Amino acid sequence: MSDQPDTVVVPREPTEAMISAFRAWYYQQSRKRIFATNAKKAWSAMISQAPAAGGGGVDPKVRRLVIAARAVAFGDNTGAAAIKELDAASEAFAETVPWDDDPELEGLALTETICAEVIAAKGGEWRPIETAPRDGTYVILAEPDGSVFEGRLTDGGWYSRGNDASDHWGGETYPDHWMPLPAAPALSSKVGE
Repeated sequence: MSDQPDTVVVPREPTEAMISAFRAWYYQQSRKRIFATNAKKAWSAMISQAPAAGGGGVDPKVRRLVIAARAVAFGDNTGAAAIKELDAASEAFAETVPWDDDPELEGLALTETICAEVIAAKGGEWRPIETAPRDGTYVILAEPDGSVFEGRLTDGGWYSRGNDASDHWGGETYPDHWMPLPAAPALSSKVGE
């Protein structure tokens, strides 16, 4: 028995039902980290609404996207090559999909989020926010939408540098990952000579 899921034919353009299924899934996930398992659920929601097989061939860009997404979502060897392939396939596919003037969809960084989580799962630098320092130390923070900034935990909330609660402006942020700031460069032993 194969570990691979059933295969379906993907239409050249996503149907309204597929888009609606993805939107419904995505909005349910707002403010939640999008793990690879959740990506599988999104993929399943879209594919469940795909039309029955039959008719013309599959656009090569769609085929590349499907293969790359399956490699990341279902593969045991989801390294940098699979992530780069998914990113490239996603970019090529995105160029063919007309956005409907919904800024949230246009700015959707699902691929980047999935890639960051796969990298973290494979030993990357990003760490779950629950493990971040609680002593006011500045760290690099990442939010689910892909934005990255320097910030710290203060007054019970996360704030980006310059937007601390003590500044009385700006807003609290809701990061889901963090990493330490890089170390300062080592000083040469010849400094001051």
